[in-house]
Amino acid sequence: MITTQRALDPVDITPKITGAKGRAWLVDLDAAARYHNEKREDFAQLDGWIIEAPWAHPIWHSYLLALCHLRPMGDGRKTLIYQIGVTHELQLFALNPEYPRQPVIEGKQPWRWLEPINFAAQITAKTDSVAGARVRRAVAEICEGRLNPDSDYRHQWVQRFGGNMMKREVAGSA
Repeated sequence: MITTQRALDPVDITPKITGAKGRAWLVDLDAAARYHNEKREDFAQLDGWIIEAPWAHPIWHSYLLALCHLRPMGDGRKTLIYQIGVTHELQLFALNPEYPRQPVIEGKQPWRWLEPINFAAQITAKTDSVAGARVRRAVAEICEGRLNPDSDYRHQWVQRFGGNMMKREVAGSA
């Protein structure tokens, strides 16, 4: 059980984004596909950002923000669509601080996250690069300390990306 914030494990890769309160790296998805013995085109994931934001939570320090396309997959995997017209899905996880981040960034190891997921939403974007730019802006906001990736601040994420994957409260439920 994690009880205190773990020291940041060293990452000797230059971050893609550095801000006043954090930094972020893009996961090498080509290497991750090889690690999983898959072709890159069989991955729906377009981007994976490992974000170091120790200011966001007193116990864990890093997060994963993943972006996937929602196009049909060549291997026949089912794609779940929660709203008509959506094209992409983003998922935000707190990473388990007991595992090193560098092998994940290098695509040599799967990420290990804490449950439950912090946030997920399906969005509409004209292209993968437009969707990727929206996610990159969110990553930059986290690194600047303007957007909190912790689940206690989910409302900030709903404002930016909508809540179409959020479980709705049923009247009278606890």
